[in-house]
Amino acid sequence: MKKRHINPDSKSLQIVLICICAILAIMMYIKNRQRNQYKEVAKLPFYNINVLDVQDGTYHGKIYTSFQHIQLDVTVKDHEITKIDIIENEGSYGQKVAPIVDEIISENQSVVNAIKGDEIASILFIICVDDALRQGVPGFEAAATINEEDIPDSVF
Repeated sequence: MKKRHINPDSKSLQIVLICICAILAIMMYIKNRQRNQYKEVAKLPFYNINVLDVQDGTYHGKIYTSFQHIQLDVTVKDHEITKIDIIENEGSYGQKVAPIVDEIISENQSVVNAIKGDEIASILFIICVDDALRQGVPGFEAAATINEEDIPDSVF
């Protein structure tokens, strides 16, 4: 049996190497983009509003990032979240987050588990609901944000 040697000048080898390099470059770009998106989300204000502090009414929340625009109307009656209307959900994510809206209503709190596979949009929806709820708290003063150090390294 003859031994085959790979000719480094062969066109097929060059094409395979170019494809591998292109795939690696695309993977690095996607990972870097996701890391930057998490960093942007980490800089958004988050207050963890207790619904028991919110007066009855409908409150408008909005979150605009470089990759996602969300606007919601959150209705509170007798210290319970009764309705969440999605006014705007434009961008790269958020197409699978409808269950999070139902969970926020059933749990009666803005902080719920993120949807697996759509974590960034889940976090944005939670922050947007929180933004709406803060408007119903008399005398509320904004002070809190998510610290970048609080996000696990595994996310980046």
